[in-house]
Amino acid sequence: MPPVLRVENLTKTFIRKSLFGKPSVTKAVDDVSLRLEEGRVLVIAGESGSGKSTIAKLILGALDPDTGNIYLDGNLMTRDQKSRRILQRSCQMVHQDPYDSINPRMKVRGIVSEALEIHHIGNTRAREMRVSQALRDVKLDPDDMIHKYPHMLSGGQRQRVVLARALAVKPRIIIADEPVSMLDVSIRAEMLELMRELQQKHGISFIYITHDLATARHFGTDMAILYRGAIVEKGEISGVLDHPQHPYTQALIGAISDPDPANRFREKALVDWETV
Repeated sequence: MPPVLRVENLTKTFIRKSLFGKPSVTKAVDDVSLRLEEGRVLVIAGESGSGKSTIAKLILGALDPDTGNIYLDGNLMTRDQKSRRILQRSCQMVHQDPYDSINPRMKVRGIVSEALEIHHIGNTRAREMRVSQALRDVKLDPDDMIHKYPHMLSGGQRQRVVLARALAVKPRIIIADEPVSMLDVSIRAEMLELMRELQQKHGISFIYITHDLATARHFGTDMAILYRGAIVEKGEISGVLDHPQHPYTQALIGAISDPDPANRFREKALVDWETV
């Protein structure tokens, strides 16, 4: 069986023109190859600016790669409109900010059913049923929620609505880009546990983008470490985190916050790596 998603040799360079001097060139994604197996959770980890979110945009077709290919179930996804629609239906996104990723003028019913309408899935009755089921799946009461606006919800509830919107189209893959980083610490574990339950219940494959290795271990099965747009280490998550081979991976693990003051100097590890 081919992996549900395969990315081969993706490259993306941004050129910023300047009125004075030479334009600046940034290679955001540098020859990246990844595999996402059916029912697995691939963690893409790295510091801010390492290219994690750019990879997600390339997979979803929001950006075109300079080079490289994307395969869904072994089938090459070209850059035509048909392939984009297949990818965008099969791969749904959960963004970092639940405040900005939903329309504040829409009620929850419209937010969750929006993707169903875009992809022409079902009639009005069928969409209503899917919306209700998706809200139940994320442990929200449809009768209580469907008539509410986003400003009436807590941050955790908004992110659950975003997750329900992704679930409504029954995707093969959910790309979760720092989905808990803007939530209160008290509900982060609850949200991660919910995503794990949904992943196991529906057999959805996840790409989990994060800089937080603690949550990565809790949720992921496989891991790729990204540094300046390039993958420096990948494998099963326990192997990468327990036996890191690359100095950057070691520095990233060493930079994990530790409540013990005796270990405060470990947090300098990532900064020290940058000077090597």
